[in-house]
Amino acid sequence: MQQQAYRESRVIASDVSERQSKSNFKKSKKIRGWRETIPLVQESFRDYEEVTVMLDSSTLTFKHFTDPRVKSNPGFIEGLSGPLMLATDKSGRKYIVKHACLHNAANELVGSWLGYKIGAPTPHAYLLRPSEKFPSMYGVAIQFIEGLKPMDPAHLSDQMQQDITAQFALNLLIDTDDKIQMSEAGGRIYSIDFSEAFYVSDTMMLKA
Repeated sequence: MQQQAYRESRVIASDVSERQSKSNFKKSKKIRGWRETIPLVQESFRDYEEVTVMLDSSTLTFKHFTDPRVKSNPGFIEGLSGPLMLATDKSGRKYIVKHACLHNAANELVGSWLGYKIGAPTPHAYLLRPSEKFPSMYGVAIQFIEGLKPMDPAHLSDQMQQDITAQFALNLLIDTDDKIQMSEAGGRIYSIDFSEAFYVSDTMMLKA
């Protein structure tokens, strides 16, 4: 089933890429400088405002977050994103906060946005406005989804199978260096953790 989903995802990714390329080509003819790209970016994210808003970090409370893999994998200390934090807003909503690496905010935001655009369930990502409480210049708050659990391949609804196909398509689009991390919650299959995407390993090698 996963092989079929992978083949279908390549078709979806190819179609999305082709349509996006044609759209970008038409728009690029009108662009004369970087300032003119701003309205295009705002237009692209207009229907995604709930994800792209910048949260004020001074309104959140923070505490250290222990990665569950610390308990399940002996010797594991932390992932490639570095130490994580758990933030909570005044209404009780929780977020996983990444702040140690400068690429985290961009990759998590764009990965989440692309998932939304192609119908692949992903946690919402929010940029964080720095404050005395949280001085990082590139923090990102990722929606904490309650009840996430490993998916059971033997018990997948039609909707879950569609989600899996969409998740393969998403991870092809973002070219993640990490393995596809899929979990189940509320009858949907979510993909999480997009930090190691968009050729980030190649970028780090060039920087080194």
